[in-house]
Amino acid sequence: MDEQQTAAQAPEAPSRPPARARRPRRGLSGNLDVILDIDLPLSVRFGTTDLTMDALTRLGPGALIDLGRTPDEPVDLLVNGRLVARGEVVVVSGNYGVRVLEVVSAADRLRSMGA
Repeated sequence: MDEQQTAAQAPEAPSRPPARARRPRRGLSGNLDVILDIDLPLSVRFGTTDLTMDALTRLGPGALIDLGRTPDEPVDLLVNGRLVARGEVVVVSGNYGVRVLEVVSAADRLRSMGA
């Protein structure tokens, strides 16, 4: 997104089935099929910052918090708090969505888990 474009004006993404849509998986063992059906919490991180306790106590409606990230930088996609991918914010059928631009390598994901 450029600086003039707000998140609400993010580019429209093509309509796709919801992420939870199940695809038939033929030939998988029953145990693997069960594991692949486990729901995991996915969150999108737009940025981070540190606040002093004083600044935190003064937060209220209209307060602005600088997240230290430009609007055109990719956002982080986290599963269980671990970075798994990066993407751009889009609008899908009137809702926010994320178009995946980069998937973190398996080796980097294992390193982030301390493995």
